[in-house]
Amino acid sequence: METAAPNVAELRARAPQHPARERYSAIARLLTGRSEASVEDGIDWIRELSAELSFPALGAWGVTEADLLGVAEKAAKASSMQANPLPLTEEELIAVVRAAM
Repeated sequence: METAAPNVAELRARAPQHPARERYSAIARLLTGRSEASVEDGIDWIRELSAELSFPALGAWGVTEADLLGVAEKAAKASSMQANPLPLTEEELIAVVRAAM
């Protein structure tokens, strides 16, 4: 599972009319400078920028498989998650953290 993709997948599955879907598309167009850019193009742009900037993976900071549940639980309570278009399940949050390792 991609780091940013769970929101996109869950919006498509659970809330296909949610206004965040268009906002993600608009952001992708702004980031890529292409009027036809898709949400996935925006996700790829962010992934490429992260690689170019050499952002360290969570594993570089000592996060291990044993930490996944605790990190996911804390992420679920974080203020940034309160503004998430849809609440992600514990399983989805664990997958996001694992992908960032």
